[in-house]
Amino acid sequence: MRLVRLLPATLLLAAATAAAAPTTTNVAREQNWANEVVDMLMVGAAVWLTARDHKFLALHTAPAGGGKRAVILAHGKGVHPAFGLIDKLRGDLAEAGFHTLSLQMPILDNEATSAAYGATFPEAFERIDAGIRYLKEKHGIGDVVLLGHSIGAITVVAYAARHPQAPVRAVVAVSGGHVADGPDTMQPAKMLKDVRRPVLDIY
Repeated sequence: MRLVRLLPATLLLAAATAAAAPTTTNVAREQNWANEVVDMLMVGAAVWLTARDHKFLALHTAPAGGGKRAVILAHGKGVHPAFGLIDKLRGDLAEAGFHTLSLQMPILDNEATSAAYGATFPEAFERIDAGIRYLKEKHGIGDVVLLGHSIGAITVVAYAARHPQAPVRAVVAVSGGHVADGPDTMQPAKMLKDVRRPVLDIY
């Protein structure tokens, strides 16, 4: 009987511990990027999402004609959601009729190796979840395409493999490659066998 009484308290403690998982990102570096991006933003709007009790930047661009199609974009190692190819795609895809949501992914110190980013993947997955929720709650969008570049490509493939029930229509991986000394989530050849959506791999 005593064990039965203790069980709810034990479950609540476990849930609280899980919810309190710390961010893996370099907070100061991420904030510096956010300040620069918001100051220079010409296309789309800055929105702030939350994962692991940490607010992070995302850039939402709505298509001129409206609609319910959406692409979530994940950038490469150590940069930001308005960087290079991802910045161009978020605007071009909006012109083509898609909502785009470019997420700030977790970033580490400048000296961090690619393999070190494997430790950020669980948080990166939570940021993708936050992006999906945002599009659903604010724009009524039920499912999305995931598009990533470089390590972002590896991330979205791993997310699709590990989240088979997520509302993802398709995955686009641009210049992903693999990280030989990283965890299994950084080995797309291993992850792809568990992906049950269409995948476009642009190498």
